[in-house]
Amino acid sequence: MQSNSMILLAVVCGFFIILAAMIGLVVYNGVRDKNKKEQIAKTLGFSAVSNPNSMLERFSYLYKRPQNLLSMPNIFQRSSFEYQIYFFDLHENENRRHSSEMQFHSMEDSAFAFVSPSWNFPHMAVIPHFGGDGKFAQVANQLAEKFMSQFSQVIKFPHIPGLDQKYMFGFFDGDLSDSQLTDSFLRLLASEPEFKMQFGKDTFVASLTGMRTQSPTEEQIRELYNFATKMANALRENK
Repeated sequence: MQSNSMILLAVVCGFFIILAAMIGLVVYNGVRDKNKKEQIAKTLGFSAVSNPNSMLERFSYLYKRPQNLLSMPNIFQRSSFEYQIYFFDLHENENRRHSSEMQFHSMEDSAFAFVSPSWNFPHMAVIPHFGGDGKFAQVANQLAEKFMSQFSQVIKFPHIPGLDQKYMFGFFDGDLSDSQLTDSFLRLLASEPEFKMQFGKDTFVASLTGMRTQSPTEEQIRELYNFATKMANALRENK
């Protein structure tokens, strides 16, 4: 009897040790990621935003999510003559079913938002096609485009070589005759099949694909920032 009690005690202790280790690992990874983002932001000339919630209304509109379910664990800002630029992570929080525990999933990891009063974009999203020339990629892209067409108007740009083969453009609302996507922006985008974007009113957001499953490297973040800056500059040019 005593032996069984000792075994049960050992099992319970082992369970709590494993649980504590898992919690510790999550906390450690979170702190390490935050320190990494702070260092990258500093080297790019960004500083911490004193009120992270100030951007939530804007992102609630862009991502069609209730503002009270969004959070920004990391957000940094820098100013230029043309824009306010934000380097940020965006999470959507949700309660687990049958539990009071709050969970989240990452909507954006190391994205850049450019805000300019000279812009007035309709609400639209740009999603990259699946790469490759095989049958699987072709079918997957057809299904993705069909899905997007159910809640947005899919627009093509046949005058830009290769663009419609690399990206899907979905318009949710606004004046589609004035998308403000300049030809120089579209040509620049056609040269790179690696980005996803959100547009709405005075804001343009650029991020890398695949960020929801793996965090980008510092080199990828720098490349994204440099290319996103070029795209933002192209958006300011006349068509």
